[in-house]
Amino acid sequence: MRAIIRYIMAGLFPRFSEREFERRYRLVKNMMREKGVEALLIYSSTAGIGSVNYLSNYISWMPTYLIFPLDGEPTLILHFYNHIPCTREMAVIEDVQWHFNNPVKCVVDNLIKKKLDRGVIGVVGLSTIPYSHFTGIREKLPEARFVDVASDYDRIRWIRSEEEIEWFRKSAYLTDLTVEALEKRIRPGMTEHDLTAIVYDAFLHEGGQLWIAFISTTSMEEPTLYVPWQFPTSRVVRHGHVVITEITVGYYGYNAQIHRPFAVGREPTPLYRRLFETALECFERVSKALRDGATTEDILKASSICLLYTSDAADE
Repeated sequence: MRAIIRYIMAGLFPRFSEREFERRYRLVKNMMREKGVEALLIYSSTAGIGSVNYLSNYISWMPTYLIFPLDGEPTLILHFYNHIPCTREMAVIEDVQWHFNNPVKCVVDNLIKKKLDRGVIGVVGLSTIPYSHFTGIREKLPEARFVDVASDYDRIRWIRSEEEIEWFRKSAYLTDLTVEALEKRIRPGMTEHDLTAIVYDAFLHEGGQLWIAFISTTSMEEPTLYVPWQFPTSRVVRHGHVVITEITVGYYGYNAQIHRPFAVGREPTPLYRRLFETALECFERVSKALRDGATTEDILKASSICLLYTSDAADE
């Protein structure tokens, strides 16, 4: 196992411990043996998915393939050549390649080199791999068999280790910094672009990465928005407005999210106060329902207060 994991204690990017990666590799390889697959072909085109990141420590912002064999060295295949230096510093995998603008050929050549051209290959990301890529790989490897193991792989990933939980805590801390900064700095006359700049300023020096900063402002007396928009506009914050937010600051692939409204220059109107109190009660009920053995139905039942209260508020 230690020969597979490229682990550098003094790297520029944070990494989980070598023991954590050994745990992941062991669990994933046990699953592969149970499913009778000789390698995983993992695809990701957005960092939020985390499937490539889980075994490589590389945040796959752009289309990325990871070939993870049961025996032998894994390989990362990148979309951009100029991303290789950063990837090599971030990843715990030694073999990082560019696909020379031909991802099908590069994946196929690597599978042949690893003697997997007649093997059983478990695919993770089948719903997101470009159609032309997957059909091309299958056509060039007619004797290989491809099976979807995404659910089996995800079941392993969804059970978080203590080290992962700590990274979630770091993300939550970074996200909290943004709403603390907004609380202190929101002023009438600012635009939504100004508010977004406050968000960035709050966490960048702490080493986080922005995932979501949805921020909008509207009048509390005559609201025209009920959710924050996905892109900031030149709308100006006024006295009596409410600034509504949805913010996520990530910590290297581990993300927490926060929603906070800010009443500007005056107390919240009765409607906005009731909406906030309903959301808070919903949060507290769901928090109590989150326990060992809880089901999805338990969580939905705990959150159903929102449907009742917000419906009543809309009638008003």
